[in-house]
Amino acid sequence: MRFTTRSNPLENTGLATRLRTGTRQLHGVAEHTGVMGSLLQGTLSFGRYLHLLRNLFDIYQSLEVALVRYAHHPAIAPIFIPQLFRSAAIASDLDQLARPGWRTSCASEAATLHYVARLHELERGDPALLVAHAYVRYLGDLHGGQMLRRIVASLLPAAMVDATRFYDFGSAEDVRRYITNFRAGLQAIALGDAEIDRMVAEARLAFEMHCDIFDEIAKHKSR
Repeated sequence: MRFTTRSNPLENTGLATRLRTGTRQLHGVAEHTGVMGSLLQGTLSFGRYLHLLRNLFDIYQSLEVALVRYAHHPAIAPIFIPQLFRSAAIASDLDQLARPGWRTSCASEAATLHYVARLHELERGDPALLVAHAYVRYLGDLHGGQMLRRIVASLLPAAMVDATRFYDFGSAEDVRRYITNFRAGLQAIALGDAEIDRMVAEARLAFEMHCDIFDEIAKHKSR
């Protein structure tokens, strides 16, 4: 892809709008697939929640390493907001909630490894498409984080209710600012219809791969 940045981000609404409309249906499906359906209903077991966090850690760590590597890439720079990074927050939650050595003792699902492989593939050969994965993860976290924080706190043992750093982006004003800045960053990436089509297709793939992960975690018999 060839990307440039417009001087006025509001001149280009194509990418932000197309990502939203092009993934709306799959976003809704993902929210009710596998463990996510149980999580939103407040019925997810503690063990499965830990396994979900463990799998998400692998995704965020791989995504964020790649975003840092390409922080000055013309497609990534406009949406590069390190304050949104979640891998450290997830690791902190797992350090409190899980047994020591969770990084090596708790294996991720095959679908998660497949997702991580896709992120590595993009890092090596098509880093601009990492924007689609950042869109799927970070805007979803920002929009749903506070609601999920309350639900998760209700699932955790009383002594661990503060292990919800994953969902903590600061004040409500901070959250609104991050959403605005991320969407403005998307608008600042100028690209043609064909490039937008590829970005939307990658975001749709990200949602589909998330559904596979959520299903595999739900079906894990030992959780």
